[in-house]
Amino acid sequence: MPTQIGAVIGILERPNSTTGEQGSKAIGENNDTDIYHIAMVTKLGDVNVKPILSYINANNNNWATDVQQILGQISIDGKMGALGYEADFSYRDVDRTIPAVAGNANTQDYELFGAYANIWYQMQALKIGGFIAYGSWDEDAQQGYDFGDDFAPGKLLIMGDDLLGEGLGNVGNQTGADGGMVGTTLFGIYGEYAVTDKLTLHAVAAYATPDRDKATNAVDLLNVNAALRANNAKKWDDADIFEISGGFAYKITPSLTYDGGIGMADVNFGDNSVDPDTIVEAFHRLSFAF
Repeated sequence: MPTQIGAVIGILERPNSTTGEQGSKAIGENNDTDIYHIAMVTKLGDVNVKPILSYINANNNNWATDVQQILGQISIDGKMGALGYEADFSYRDVDRTIPAVAGNANTQDYELFGAYANIWYQMQALKIGGFIAYGSWDEDAQQGYDFGDDFAPGKLLIMGDDLLGEGLGNVGNQTGADGGMVGTTLFGIYGEYAVTDKLTLHAVAAYATPDRDKATNAVDLLNVNAALRANNAKKWDDADIFEISGGFAYKITPSLTYDGGIGMADVNFGDNSVDPDTIVEAFHRLSFAF
């Protein structure tokens, strides 16, 4: 809805799944999820401002617990001459409507927040920039802020997708994923160079360290080998992760692009677990934009 201060958007979601949305005449609305969003797209001077506030009400007979969540996020972006920037801040408050039991992470309420900033300088064909991101960790609830698998600032190839991105959204239980951009501090530098109107080269170098104090929750999504899952969580605490990668993009036509890249990453676990060999990933693809 357009207003004098910008567009205001309201959304109601009713997610459906085989485990979380099984209402019936007997239980009515006691086994479903309702999500309400209100958002705005506006401008303050030369700064684009995009806040969103969400309320998530999950009633679940299958899990014998209800969960209410409040999620707030604000994003800004803009330019000042040759300088560009973007930033996000997100906060999530989770209230579980069951009594908290000491030592049981699944009964604990928790709060999480994440922040991200990216700033760059454009010098004709050359673009150089740097970014930083932080996701919090709650040791009592064994939950961490998760940036998700589509978070790849500077065109990160491995840390932004395979190694640190598990696609869990912005809340994740670390024992449910070996890795995952959960409770992590990340920063890096990157550059892009337009060789011609058709060919662009890019490179990025980044460092990340997860902070998962007391990561001892031994929940296993498959109900097997819980001790191994717990160990997988603990080894990431204070781990050191480095990546360097680069690639190219060639516009065959304005709509058809051929691109590719290669990246390397080293992982040094925070405990005495054996560190993996250097991770190498390469790709190429042909994409068409409508």
